[in-house]
Amino acid sequence: MSPFLTTWTNHLESRRLTGKRMLLAVSGGIDSVVMADLAFRSKLDFGIGHCNFHLRGEASDGDAEFVRTLADRYGVPFFRADFHTEQDALDSGKSIHETAREQRYGWLEETRIANNFDLVATAHHLNDSIETALINFTRGTGIRGLLGVPETGNRLIRPLLWATREEIAAYAEETGLEYREDSSNDTDKYTRNKIRHKIIPVLKELNPGLEQTAARNFHHLSATASLYEWAVKELGSRYKSIRENTVVIDLAVSRDFPDFAGSLLYEWIREFGFLPNQASDVLNAGESGAVFNSPTHKMVRDRGQLLIEPLAQQQTADSYLITRETQLLDLPEGRLALRFPVPIPDQWPDHPDIAFFDADKLTFPLTLRRWQSGDFFHPLGMGGKRQKLQDFFSNRKLTLFDKERTWLLCSAAGEIAWVVGLRADERFKIGEGTKAVLRVEFDRITKRDRPQGRADW
Repeated sequence: MSPFLTTWTNHLESRRLTGKRMLLAVSGGIDSVVMADLAFRSKLDFGIGHCNFHLRGEASDGDAEFVRTLADRYGVPFFRADFHTEQDALDSGKSIHETAREQRYGWLEETRIANNFDLVATAHHLNDSIETALINFTRGTGIRGLLGVPETGNRLIRPLLWATREEIAAYAEETGLEYREDSSNDTDKYTRNKIRHKIIPVLKELNPGLEQTAARNFHHLSATASLYEWAVKELGSRYKSIRENTVVIDLAVSRDFPDFAGSLLYEWIREFGFLPNQASDVLNAGESGAVFNSPTHKMVRDRGQLLIEPLAQQQTADSYLITRETQLLDLPEGRLALRFPVPIPDQWPDHPDIAFFDADKLTFPLTLRRWQSGDFFHPLGMGGKRQKLQDFFSNRKLTLFDKERTWLLCSAAGEIAWVVGLRADERFKIGEGTKAVLRVEFDRITKRDRPQGRADW
């Protein structure tokens, strides 16, 4: 066994990944081809997924065919998605890179669920992480941005993050692997390529062991980030509280910790869409009544306190924003009560109006909204299969009025986590690796509870 394969195997064992069923994201380039070969040689249970973004004409189609052949050679399942990324980016106003990334990760997660894979694996390596850290540093970042590419995400792993680009290339040559070349990697049109071709070589002249130094730095910074996040949470318990649906921050924090009050305040308000400069502006605003807005929230300085409320709750009764701090939400049909965190229950309540979620699979702020035509979800208990909400309603014989009264609890990216009172989504269920649990209960207003003599009831 080659030393590189041995290191790969040891890494998988140290992360307890050897028994996991993985969907490998394979573009056809050297990194993902090496990852697939390592998975095959180490006898992992895996499948291969490939996205064709149709950005390079016949070359893109050639990549897809190459990856299909690779999957056939290894005797593993092959999954392919085709996107019209350039047009989709134009329609959405996003960059091609951002659009492709959203399409790729969204499709990989859907495919993982539908085919019962435990994890999605991508072939990012140590040099990718170094480049990402430098890009973030150049653009401006905090400690999180200096950590490079994270090793894990929500059901996502990057099992080659310990390896350098040179080590991967050496393994490919040693084993005679064929792979596809992407001509876009050769141009300096993109920021990442400029850093790779111009900045990294200079840094390696200064320090030939750049990759090893960076790996140690990432380890130290990760520990520092963990300490930082602990301090933010610990101090938050002293200076931050909830008053019904209003977040209240005691601005005495600026007196007690003048050197880093701005950083603390930003960490407490960033979840609500506020920017770093707004944290500074709040502290510099000496008068009560100063108002600051984010796309989702309003923040008011009031007599030594900072009050934060959702904008949507004030503007419309058809959708509401829910943060980690939200505890109660009054609705026309009843009240939504949220508790976080709670322990995993010993017995599951047999009640359709109570649901439990793996909080780490959700992205806040959540949205509670009415259903719309075209909505779909992955009903719990259906093995991850996707179903249109219209079909789900029809199967349950819901009337038009029932459908109009139905609420959807959605993650920040729009995925439906719960058709309230009817069915939760498979993607957000509690599993063996669950660490934080969100409990949500819908307390309905029954006909008996409603005021009498009211025409609107």
